[in-house]
Amino acid sequence: MERRSVKYANIICEDRKREELGNIKEFAANIKEHGLLHPLVVKELGDGTFQLMAGGRRYAAVGMLGWEDVDVTICPQGTNDLSARTIELIENVFRLNLTWQEETNLKLDIDRLQKETYGEKNSTSPTAKGWSTTDTAKLLGESRQNTNRDIVLAKAMEMIPAAFTKAKTKKDAMQALKDLHKKKKAEEAAMRLATTLTKTPLDFQRKKLVESFMVGDSFEKCAKLTKGGFDLIELDPPYGIDLDKNKDTDPALLLGLREYKEVAVKDYPEFVRKSLQLAWDLLKTDRWLIFWCGSQWIQTIMDTAIEIGFNGKSIPAYWIKPAGQSLNLSRWLASNVETFLYIAKGKPVICKPGRLATFNFNRVNPDHKIHTTEKPIELYEEVLKTFLPQDRECRIAIPFLGSGNTLLAAANLGHSGVGCDLGAHNRDQFVVRVHACKPGEYKSYTQEEKE
Repeated sequence: MERRSVKYANIICEDRKREELGNIKEFAANIKEHGLLHPLVVKELGDGTFQLMAGGRRYAAVGMLGWEDVDVTICPQGTNDLSARTIELIENVFRLNLTWQEETNLKLDIDRLQKETYGEKNSTSPTAKGWSTTDTAKLLGESRQNTNRDIVLAKAMEMIPAAFTKAKTKKDAMQALKDLHKKKKAEEAAMRLATTLTKTPLDFQRKKLVESFMVGDSFEKCAKLTKGGFDLIELDPPYGIDLDKNKDTDPALLLGLREYKEVAVKDYPEFVRKSLQLAWDLLKTDRWLIFWCGSQWIQTIMDTAIEIGFNGKSIPAYWIKPAGQSLNLSRWLASNVETFLYIAKGKPVICKPGRLATFNFNRVNPDHKIHTTEKPIELYEEVLKTFLPQDRECRIAIPFLGSGNTLLAAANLGHSGVGCDLGAHNRDQFVVRVHACKPGEYKSYTQEEKE
C-alpha cells in the first residue's frame, strides 16, 4: 500500500456501513490541534479519484475543517468489495464502536461477499474449498457462535424489519428473535395438532380442552355463554397499572411479541363494572367469583360488586412468591405478592374451612411462559380446591384466559371450563401444552423448580 497526500475533493465517500458518527465537532477540534494521526484508507479508481474504504469519521471531520489536502493510505485498484468491507469492520474495532445494527449488518455483508468470492464451503474438512461462517469468525477474531448469532440476527432484521424497530439493544433484538422462533414453532405445531385424528378417549379429552380456548373479545364471546351456567368465575384481567408502559424488564412485551393489552387507569372503573356484570350473569347462585387485582383497586371492585348484587369483604387472599421485583429498587421494596378477592353470589361455602388466605407458590420460569403475567397451574389447582367441591365435576368460566393454565388446572381436578383471550399466539402455545401431557398431569414446575 502507498501513503501520500491527495485532494480531499477527489475522495468519494458513499455506501458506508457506519451511520452514527458521534461528536464530530469535538473530533474535528482534536484533529485541528494534534493533526491527522491516522490517514484515511482509500482505493484508487483510476481517473484521479479515490473511494473511501475506512475512516468515515476522520473524513467528515477533515471536511468540517475545510482541508484541501489529506493524508491517505492507497489500496491497489483491484481491491474488491469484500476487502473494503473487511477493512471497514476491522478498523472500527479500534475506533468509535459501531452501533449493534451496523456491526451485525457489516458482518453479514462480509460473510456474503466471502462466499460469493470463494463459494460456500460444504464440508468441515480442513482441506475443503470455499468459505464458511467459521472462516468469517476467524477473519474477525471472534467465536463462531458470536459471528453466527449476529449474522442470523442481521438476516432476520432484513426479512422482518418491523419486529425489531423497538429494539434498543442487541439483547432486546436477540430476545425478539428468540420469541419469533418460539411463535413460529407454536403456530406450526398447533396446525399439525389440529389435523390429528381423534381416536382414543385421551384424544377426545384433548380436543375438548383445545376447543374450550376461544380467541377474541372476552365480553363479546362470553356474553354468548349459558347464563347462570357456571360454578365458578375467575376474572384475571389487566391490573390497570399501565403495565405495557412500565414493564421494561420484558423485551418481548415491548417488541409486541407477547400479546398483552393493558386497560388505561382512567377507563378501569368502567372496565371493572362491565367485568363484574358479566360474571354475575354467568355465575350460578351460591357460588364464588375470583377476581385477581392490583391492591389499589380492591375497594373500587368491592363497592361495584355490592352494587351489582354480590356480597363479601374487602379482605383479599394473597399469592406469596419467594422472590420479588420492583421497577425502581432504590425507591421501592421488591413486591412478591399478588392479590385476589373472593366474592360471593348468594351464600356459598369455602371447601377448605379454616384455610389461610395465603397461597405460597413459585413464579413460572420466564423461559416457559406463554403469557407475560402467567400464573402457575399448581397455584390455580389450590385455588380451585379451596372454592369448588371436589366430589363432582364443576363448570368454570375464565373470561380473561391468558395462558390457559386455569383450564389445565381444572382438567387436572376433573372439572371443565371455557375461556377467552385476545391472543391467537397464546392459544397456539396452549394447544401445544395440551398435547404435551394429559389431564391430571399438567404442571408449570419441573421437580427442581417445585422444590
